[in-house]
Amino acid sequence: MQVTKKQAGKYKVVVHGLQFVLQGGFGEKSWTLWNADGTQVAKAETKSGLIQLMSYWSEEDAKQEAAAETCYYA
Repeated sequence: MQVTKKQAGKYKVVVHGLQFVLQGGFGEKSWTLWNADGTQVAKAETKSGLIQLMSYWSEEDAKQEAAAETCYYA
C-alpha cells in the first residue's frame, strides 16, 4: 500500500495497484474513503483507522471496492 498526500486533508492511496482517495478534516470528525469513480467505500473516525482497514484487504477485496458503484456499508 502506498499513501501520498495530495493536499491538506486529502490523500491518494494505492492498494494492490488500485487507486483510492482518503479525505477528511475540514472540521469534520470523520474520514471518508472513495474509489476512483467517486463512490464512497468506507468511513471512519480516524485516518489511521481507514489505513489499517485497507492494510487487511486482499487483492480481491481491493478490486471489489474499486469497482463499487454504490455505498453498501451504510
